[in-house]
Amino acid sequence: MKRPADDTSEDSTALNNASTPSKRRKMGPPQPKNPISTLNELQPGLEYKTESVNGPSHAPLFTVTIELNGQLYKGTGSSKKQAKHAAAETTLRSFLQFRNASDAAQALGIDSSSAHQDFTTDVSEVNFNANGANGDSAATAAVSNNNTNGTSSGDHKSSAALKRKRSSSSGESPAKTGAAAAAASGDASPAQTSKNPIMLLNELRQGVEYQLMQESGEPHAKTFSYRVTVDGTTFEGSGNSKKLAKAAAARQALSKLYGVIASTPSAVLHHMPVSNMPNIHMNQTMADKVAKLVCDKFLELTAGNPTLAKRKVLAGIVMTNDSDEEDIRVISCSTGTKCINGEHLSLQGQCINDCHAEIISRRCLVNFLYTQTGKCLDSIKDGKKNQSIIEAREEGLGYRVKSQYKFHLYINTAPCGDSRIFAPHEEECERADRHPNRQSRGLLRTKIESGEGTIPIKTGTDTIQTWDGVLQGERLRTMSCSDKVARWNVVGLQGSLLSHFLTPVYLESIVLGSLFNASHMYRAVCGRIEHTIQGLPPPFKLNQPKMNQGSSTESRQPQKAPTISVNWDCEDQQLEVLNAMTGRQEGEMNSRLCKRQFLKRLLTLLDHPAGQPLTGVDPGAVKQMSYGEVKALSADYQASKHAVVVAFNRAGLGQWISKPMEEDFFYL
Repeated sequence: MKRPADDTSEDSTALNNASTPSKRRKMGPPQPKNPISTLNELQPGLEYKTESVNGPSHAPLFTVTIELNGQLYKGTGSSKKQAKHAAAETTLRSFLQFRNASDAAQALGIDSSSAHQDFTTDVSEVNFNANGANGDSAATAAVSNNNTNGTSSGDHKSSAALKRKRSSSSGESPAKTGAAAAAASGDASPAQTSKNPIMLLNELRQGVEYQLMQESGEPHAKTFSYRVTVDGTTFEGSGNSKKLAKAAAARQALSKLYGVIASTPSAVLHHMPVSNMPNIHMNQTMADKVAKLVCDKFLELTAGNPTLAKRKVLAGIVMTNDSDEEDIRVISCSTGTKCINGEHLSLQGQCINDCHAEIISRRCLVNFLYTQTGKCLDSIKDGKKNQSIIEAREEGLGYRVKSQYKFHLYINTAPCGDSRIFAPHEEECERADRHPNRQSRGLLRTKIESGEGTIPIKTGTDTIQTWDGVLQGERLRTMSCSDKVARWNVVGLQGSLLSHFLTPVYLESIVLGSLFNASHMYRAVCGRIEHTIQGLPPPFKLNQPKMNQGSSTESRQPQKAPTISVNWDCEDQQLEVLNAMTGRQEGEMNSRLCKRQFLKRLLTLLDHPAGQPLTGVDPGAVKQMSYGEVKALSADYQASKHAVVVAFNRAGLGQWISKPMEEDFFYL
């Protein structure tokens, strides 16, 4: 016999289950209403019209429409009930176009006070397969319940998966969580969804079009840029394929318009913090802006030069102004993945030991701070208005960066070392994972000479490097970028020499282009020593920067890393190309970022008539000192630096390894 056209065995089973719940279901909380009930509460008296019935008699396809405020919403299904549910879901989805529940209620012509609770709860449960900020599975269970009572055609697979989730999460009370809840209520904390961002944006705003803006790169490593326009606002995204570029643009739109973080197609995002981790989430719109500015600047600098454009790691620092949202500029931009060969170490401070991109970008920022400090001193001397970002401290000696200026570090991948030691496509249960390899979590690590990657520092090994040992063939060891960023979050970005003039300068945020895992990243850059760091002289502190991943994620490119390192900063405006193996420019020219040049710039500041160094050092005496002795005079900086070493050691994470001491014995 043919089954009735207005019912299905699945619907009957679902209704029977609903009418005769199990004991476990009786003991649990009341389940949320289905889409039809929710819509009827928000707007009673809506009429469901059967527009058409297509297909053969044994497999009909019903189309049902709902008219609301002049808009027609459609739903299809293999039964009238399924089609009605689909139409109700489509209608509820349209409510997400409003920032909050009151706006939606006003558009519907109903009392916002009576609609607020049901609107935020049911819409979030209907439209998103997502968990809220606390990782609850209530929203997932609610979606499963709604789909059980009526599933539109084509959704049976997702419905079955959601049913399995519901069975494992029964007992959870429905909560105002999920992506749509955040979008509807305007919650500051972003919601998560595993749904494809292109599909999700098309559901929220039907008919959006994507436009190809740029196609660049070599045939085996193309980069595409797409843009999508929603409500007159343009969102751009880039990727190694057209699909990834479109998804990046869609993620930016979802984040800006709805406060939703959609999953990346190339990695598993771990935005959920561990229990003892503070809220370090960075605004997605700002993260995307920082990432785009650095990437665009690099493309501009290397346009027409494919040799310089080749890179594996790209980093840069962006400065924002809290007083003026439009005042945002790139301070530095650099590439590189190599460290110097031991035989090229310099006794005169003329080479750069570490040419990893983020390390070079920090040195470019130091160069920028030297220039800005000089401009501040000039304005004091001439009695003119101070146009620099540096100002004199009210306490007397020394200077500081004006409070409205913030610095954001962008790296296209996680820093080498502890923040990158995880499997990006595997969900992990830290408490249940007893594998012995996990003993290396958090350990200090060193980069490999003439290679890529890092190795953990073995307990009990000799942590002193000697000059003659390195020249004899001992492999030169350089601390990983994760470890160096962790030290920056205590001692600041300005370095020991500039600490004679400036108070500590800390990162406001860190934005990654790929391999972002919030818990691992937090642990690597500040969490490892938060319970063991002691004795920091004020104003030094343990900084906890905000973090996020840009929407335009970079995919893994299995290729040999170039041996050159390119750098640029906004003060010199000249693109400098270094041989990462020698730490110098081609032709053995010194870099403007080497130790010797920074010591010269410090002496220039000390000789300035308006100079009032923070440490009160005598400029005449400093000129007779070695580089290492001048560094040692910055007592508070050195005390903070020592506190970092002790904190790692106290935490059982290894001993910090320094370069041979002879490197700092040079004089000018």
